[in-house]
Amino acid sequence: LAFAGGNSILSTGIFYVGNTSIQRNAGIKDSAEAFYKDAMDKSGGRRDPEQVRMIAERGGETIDWLMSLGVKFSDKVTPVMGSSAPRAHQALPDASGPISALVKAAESKGVEIFYETPAVALITDGNGKVTGVEAKNKEGQVLKFNAKNVVLAVGGFAADPERLAKYTPAAKGVIYAGSPGTTGEMLDEALKLGADTVDLDVPWLTPTVEVDKKQLITSLVLSKGAILVNSQGRRFSDETASYAETAQKVLELGEPFVYEVFDSRVKELVYKVPEYIKKGMVTEAATLDELAEKMGVPADNLKATVAEYNKAVRKEQPDRFGREIFVEELKTAPFYFIKVKTGTIMTPGGLKINAACQVLNKNGSVIPGLYAVGETTGGYRAYGYIGGDSLTHAAVTGKVAGTNAAKE
Repeated sequence: LAFAGGNSILSTGIFYVGNTSIQRNAGIKDSAEAFYKDAMDKSGGRRDPEQVRMIAERGGETIDWLMSLGVKFSDKVTPVMGSSAPRAHQALPDASGPISALVKAAESKGVEIFYETPAVALITDGNGKVTGVEAKNKEGQVLKFNAKNVVLAVGGFAADPERLAKYTPAAKGVIYAGSPGTTGEMLDEALKLGADTVDLDVPWLTPTVEVDKKQLITSLVLSKGAILVNSQGRRFSDETASYAETAQKVLELGEPFVYEVFDSRVKELVYKVPEYIKKGMVTEAATLDELAEKMGVPADNLKATVAEYNKAVRKEQPDRFGREIFVEELKTAPFYFIKVKTGTIMTPGGLKINAACQVLNKNGSVIPGLYAVGETTGGYRAYGYIGGDSLTHAAVTGKVAGTNAAKE
């Protein structure tokens, strides 16, 4: 089934961004400088400062621009997994809101979208300038599209197990729960032109991919109060530390899966949960004893784990794993669990770009006529990832590249 939006439309629609009009209306003080500092600190200084500066300074205007196209956002701005400030902007009803608004805006300007027509090659002139693409439609015909400039917005390469193993050996064999279209052919095409890459070998791992349906469970479930427990019914990590840290803790357990445990309050707070229930990924129980029985873990352990967690929520004692993101106690029946394990939904590394989103070659000069955005690029998502970073990065780089490519 062909659809617009790639990995973006499969996300929950959270944009992690600072210094926005929505924050100001909610009485939240933030600044581009604070956002920049946080992003660099969280990544241990390993993010590309140019891209971080771009997101910090242009994130707010990008949200305003999306709203001008008809995208609606919740007026509540909250902290999210990995964040130190309330910067999670929820698009409504979910990621389909911004994607359908962008498709509508493009079509209103006469843009034709060719579905089931993957790009297969870059066209260049005698001087090495990119002047278009070749694509193949479902009948197998090769179509040529000539252009002043080409913007690669083709996602990553995690849907191709061979490319994933080749470029990111640390992610070899993990569950992939993203868009089937992110197969990496155009990355290889850019590499043929001498394009440089950054963070290509860094895996992006998430702790909560459901084991049977291979679907990502949104990190909002953890952020809003779920816990992760092992086969003994005990917690083993700060579930909201960061995707990478929590995913690593799940891997280190060496168990085939862990249990994501939550109650009906979390179900009310996270709009995706009813969808997971409908798909048969969630087990329900009236009591913690019944839940433990269905999980196959010692009931006394699970009850003690939940009681200790609730004490930390009530601030009666610090959380033993250092968790600081709490919403409410885990106590409102019915109770639920989902079997999850570490997996991936994207690749954080990719083509190296400059502040104009032009693709750079190995000596640092621009490949003329070639731009890249979002998951196709590296330098922003590999380290210190916070929920919503990807959508923000895709939106800001997309806007910057589009503006620059149209100008030339």
